[in-house]
Amino acid sequence: MTTPISKNDVIALIEEHDIRTVQIGYADIQGVMRGKYIPARFFVESIDKGVAFCVVALGWDIQCMIVNGLDFSSWANGFPDMLAKPDLSTFHILPWREKTAFVICNLVTEHGDPFVYSPRYILEQVVEQAKASGFTPFMASELEFYLLREDARTPLYGGVQCYNVYKGGEAEFFLGELRESMAKMGIYIEASNTEYGPAQFEVNIRYSDAVDCADKAMVFKNGTKELARNHGLYATFMSKPWYVESGNGYHCHQSLWDLEGKKNLFEGSGHEMNDVMKNYLGGLLKYARDLQALAAWSINAYKRVAEYSYAPTRINWGEDNRTTGARAIMGGTASRLEYRVGAAEANPYLYLAANLAAGLEGINSKLSPPEKIVGDGYAEGTGELLCTSLDQAVSFFEKSKLPKNYFGEKFVDAYVTICKHELDEARKFVSEWERERYLEFT
Repeated sequence: MTTPISKNDVIALIEEHDIRTVQIGYADIQGVMRGKYIPARFFVESIDKGVAFCVVALGWDIQCMIVNGLDFSSWANGFPDMLAKPDLSTFHILPWREKTAFVICNLVTEHGDPFVYSPRYILEQVVEQAKASGFTPFMASELEFYLLREDARTPLYGGVQCYNVYKGGEAEFFLGELRESMAKMGIYIEASNTEYGPAQFEVNIRYSDAVDCADKAMVFKNGTKELARNHGLYATFMSKPWYVESGNGYHCHQSLWDLEGKKNLFEGSGHEMNDVMKNYLGGLLKYARDLQALAAWSINAYKRVAEYSYAPTRINWGEDNRTTGARAIMGGTASRLEYRVGAAEANPYLYLAANLAAGLEGINSKLSPPEKIVGDGYAEGTGELLCTSLDQAVSFFEKSKLPKNYFGEKFVDAYVTICKHELDEARKFVSEWERERYLEFT
């Protein structure tokens, strides 16, 4: 999605494809795609100056309930505007909507300064720190989702048939179109398969530089939901839709390359991990709990953290081991780390920024990882436990110095405020489980 393109090139594409509408989008703090639909002629007029949005678009929760206590978005400051300026390198024709194009925007203040609460800006800043140290981070997203029927929002088919080609054929009418549509957007799905739940699927998106990787994950998630709707279906990246079924994870594959992007600096000798990769892994694990709130922001996400579920529960690592929090893949130029803690609903920009910041800190501090786990990574004594609730994760995040150093104090304060709002809303809710348990006998 990061093909350099000029304003004149965009105008030519609009004319060539008879584009009537341009959908502009950006990620809010919880990872929802927000934006506007703009007639093409007015989009062209706005390319240089940007499109105004009320700052509340980053100051509410996933259900658009206003979060109190945010400095940048409040009744006290009157909810001023911010501007969304299109990054023309992300401009593409939408395959699933006629005469429509799409572009990702950067958020700036009315004075043209970067909007420091923007998730894309947060990741860009961490990438700049990596480049200042001589590294180009390459990352890839591995995402899981459920495909549901529209009427009752139940899985498209029942039963667990992971990697079953025959069963996967039942959804190929959708997945085939998804792969082809994403390819037209420059998002290349290297593989897709049935996963460990009924009508649950996993996709592997080809690696690219960190910001481009996050852009692609955002577009993929939103596009998957839009394509599903075109077929009268729902797609959900919710972490744990059902207690008895597998959760949806977000595995981040990552490596550091030289500034020219030609040499993988994780490449070691055989199965020996070099110092760059070792120190990066040391940071990834040391700060796992400090940054877990960015990998899993919802109440529901922590219900995915369960033993023997293929979701990690401990801060540990192993070589090609899917029971650990981090999986080291030693393969010459393909050497990389797969971080398995993320929930599928995570904001891609913030999740990738968290991974990269922890890894860079590990390199800067020359941290070493613990001994690798051989065998069962869920077993007692194989590492400290990850956070099992958002409350616990926010406490680690708020007390840690690392987020403030890499993301800025303003963003950290805002993110903590939004997470605490989420916790407050959950505490108020009375569930069916509570009624069934207490109503009759109390």
